[in-house]
Amino acid sequence: MNGGAEVVYQSGSGSVAPATFTYPAGSGGSTYVWKLRVSDGQVSSESQTTLGVEAPPVAPGSLTFQAEAGTLTAPFVAANGYISNPLKPG
Repeated sequence: MNGGAEVVYQSGSGSVAPATFTYPAGSGGSTYVWKLRVSDGQVSSESQTTLGVEAPPVAPGSLTFQAEAGTLTAPFVAANGYISNPLKPG
């Protein structure tokens, strides 16, 4: 990442195991080079791709939603633009 040392993410033999990777928080603006290396013990091959991580957009200011835009569960109800709880503490 960004010129750092190479890290082996997965290796082994036999059938190909699925691989997933979650980019760490704060990695927006970073560049990763993914390499795929394969070998059957006699012949080997390598392919690579470069990937840039984009940071998620930042919302300007605060976010506002209509009261009825959410999913409400009992005992909450929406009426006339407000969310309320009709039950009285007992």
